[in-house]
Amino acid sequence: MLSQSSSCLTLHDFHFWVHLGDSEQERYHAQKVSATIKIAFADNPQAEKTDKLNDTVCYLKLSQALQDDVKKNQYELIEKLCRQFFDIVSQHIPQNCKAQVKLLKLTPPIKDSYNNGVSYTCGDWID
Repeated sequence: MLSQSSSCLTLHDFHFWVHLGDSEQERYHAQKVSATIKIAFADNPQAEKTDKLNDTVCYLKLSQALQDDVKKNQYELIEKLCRQFFDIVSQHIPQNCKAQVKLLKLTPPIKDSYNNGVSYTCGDWID
């Protein structure tokens, strides 16, 4: 349970090119997926006082780890990709933190339909 004094780091709309889709044809070309990642600290990070990157989560390293994954893997479903992102995020944050990943597939192949994409969220529920 997070205390009232906890802090949250949010990475808004980080874009990744992913080979994602149910069919081989859909996965053939990479498509843009947007990720919003929330990291809730059980205790405020020391970086609030020290102003040092080593005292918090480095979102550059985190985004590079996510990018490395999608460069070498293909996914059929957004649910699997989201869980993979959550697992990678979990490896880059302190154990007492909670994380939530929301992925938005911007162009799902729904014929004759205007839409704003499809999203999936997994991880710890953070308001």
